[in-house]
Amino acid sequence: MQIDIDLLKQCRETADWFLKLPEKLVTAVMGPREIYLDRRERIQKAKELAALREVGKIIQNLYLVKGNIFVALNEMQYQKDAGAVEYVRDLFMGAAEALGDICSVVSEIPLSSAQLGAEVSLEIAKAKKTYEALGDLPEEAILDDRRLLDILACLDEMRQTGDFLLRMLDGHRQHLDNTRD
Repeated sequence: MQIDIDLLKQCRETADWFLKLPEKLVTAVMGPREIYLDRRERIQKAKELAALREVGKIIQNLYLVKGNIFVALNEMQYQKDAGAVEYVRDLFMGAAEALGDICSVVSEIPLSSAQLGAEVSLEIAKAKKTYEALGDLPEEAILDDRRLLDILACLDEMRQTGDFLLRMLDGHRQHLDNTRD
């Protein structure tokens, strides 16, 4: 049995959208201004950056695996290890749960663009459904379909955007810290 091609396409589209997410979120929160003139505005921006840091941490932890997930999946498929199937399902369900957490945190951040807030909610809801569907894959698809590696690569790309988001936020936080009245 093989993984549905539409599911693969949704994973790729989600990963592509996630690659653009850090820039969109930082721009929506920080806005075009380079200098924050008053202390209240700097305090507010620092709070918003802290909320975005939480999003970045959640994205970084979309899946928690010790070692190389690609090597582990290759071994599982090569050995036809049915016991590891639950592990893969749990990995996808954990990613779906983390996506729900991201949506919850982002909904609490006052974004300058209501359209972006709606886009984030919609895209993350679609991504969550996709990873929930992956968590329900039949055992044969998990053990036999080599395209599962492509799906994991998409998930890994999404996880790496968390690192990128945190680096971006650190730069903005330093800028805020160095701004004086």
